[in-house]
Amino acid sequence: MKFLAITQRLLSAALAVVLVAAVGEPASAHKGVDHSKPREETTGTESNTRLPTADTNVPQPVYEYKPSEAGSYKLPRIKEASNGKVLFEDSSKGTLVDLFGRRQVTIMAFVYTRCGDVCPIASNQMAMLHEALNGMPELEGKVALASVSFDPEYDTPAVMREYGSHFKSAPAKYVPWHFISPISVEEGNKIVQAYDQPVGRDKNNSAVLHHILRAFLVDGKHQVRNIYSIDFLDPSLLIADIKTILAEQHAGVIGQGGH
Repeated sequence: MKFLAITQRLLSAALAVVLVAAVGEPASAHKGVDHSKPREETTGTESNTRLPTADTNVPQPVYEYKPSEAGSYKLPRIKEASNGKVLFEDSSKGTLVDLFGRRQVTIMAFVYTRCGDVCPIASNQMAMLHEALNGMPELEGKVALASVSFDPEYDTPAVMREYGSHFKSAPAKYVPWHFISPISVEEGNKIVQAYDQPVGRDKNNSAVLHHILRAFLVDGKHQVRNIYSIDFLDPSLLIADIKTILAEQHAGVIGQGGH
């Protein structure tokens, strides 16, 4: 998997602190993850999905749990996913709702390309997820990934395209991965506020944005079904959640007399 050499230079001693704080505690702490109610408890089973090897240039979180078997639990409807005007990496205009409506499940993570701590880790986890999903032909047309910048003044479509090219290991065969930027700073502020994504600009360095990592699972009806912090952005867990939503939607269609 390719990775920007500059990212290696950006990762500093502060990253080690972030990793200890983010992943040093057991998964039961579940810090930074939002739910309208707790997930139903189930017996964890080993995932059958073989995930690709992570990029060794990026420190990897250690997940101290086994995801539950897909379909053995339910994910609550947390809230309706907010809309926003965005630019895709090819400079085409669109909206987040348009993006969500194209697939039954979208995994969306907020990042910015000049980030030197959690964003490279999160993007590497998303890259592992992307590679794994593109080995599953049954997901064709059903799932998409999106990395959305909250620094649109710097993260133009060209910058996002370049950033994405260093995380995508291969062309998207079944599952696309979009790199998106809000259409303006004002629109970006509206989007992060709607998703409760705290962002603060450093007083001494305007290129540095202070934030926490948040990623969202949005279903085809524009409902947020799970919210992940960096300590739960585990590709195995996300795959189980994706398959759980797809099974739920399939069951709904069958129940309504569909096929």
